[in-house]
Amino acid sequence: MGRSRCLAFGRNIVGSDSHGISQIYVINLDRQVLRWRNIADELSLIVDASGVPLTASTNRVSAVDALDFENSVDTDTVDPTYTLGDQLYVDPY
Repeated sequence: MGRSRCLAFGRNIVGSDSHGISQIYVINLDRQVLRWRNIADELSLIVDASGVPLTASTNRVSAVDALDFENSVDTDTVDPTYTLGDQLYVDPY
């Protein structure tokens, strides 16, 4: 299918005085190499307003891996598990 152009990305949006999105940050676990590769492959198929692939403005940020802290969590202070209901609860006050 070729590359797609997305005018929202780039230092300047074509035909406008506005600025586009200039940086993309991808938070990725170090152990998820294939996931990072898949994201990079997808971003390489899209070019910004000036025709540059989005991978040129993408920064990978290493995620904190909860598995590294599995045995060091103080369960008296921190609850290591929580339900979906806990995540979706909004305090009305």
